[in-house]
Amino acid sequence: MPALQANDGADLGLALVNPTLTEASVTLTARSYNGAIIQADGITNPVSVTLPASSQLAKRAAELFGPGITGQTGWVEISASTPAVKGFFLSFDSGLSFIDGAELSKPAGRLVFPKVSNVGSPTELSLVNTASQAIQGTISLYTNDGQLFAAHEMNLPALSGFNNSIDELVPSAVGFEGYAVVETGGADSGSLIG
Repeated sequence: MPALQANDGADLGLALVNPTLTEASVTLTARSYNGAIIQADGITNPVSVTLPASSQLAKRAAELFGPGITGQTGWVEISASTPAVKGFFLSFDSGLSFIDGAELSKPAGRLVFPKVSNVGSPTELSLVNTASQAIQGTISLYTNDGQLFAAHEMNLPALSGFNNSIDELVPSAVGFEGYAVVETGGADSGSLIG
């Protein structure tokens, strides 16, 4: 899960489902964007949960990790005893004036962010290297007609990531509207989530 807290004041919800006929165990580890396990008063980390056969679990981050996780930034590493366990996450504010979410995805070597803009309020991108070693990659911005607008090389240390606006990632993106493609190569080319 690429963002523990998407915006200031946002809350995070996580839903997991075990569609199998046997019990599944899931371990969740909250990490800072520099890869360290988040530790503070009021936080239990990592957390293990058991999903009975044909069951689901829906909880807020504070219900899983404890109240000390509120206000922390980073990402959540999820490992399950079976690949059949699926899920999704939601980021929302207390008044539900915004809500956003996505399916939990498998790490990949290429990610496409289909709508990216630096007009008005810049798009925020969350990206994580789930590998145990550093990777190199490229973030490429394409206009809506498929023309390359800008490309930026990046290095991501092991188990690290970021949540930044597009103008912080690619300073030349002033006035940009289109989509972004992030690609890596090498032995751990399938280690990105976003």
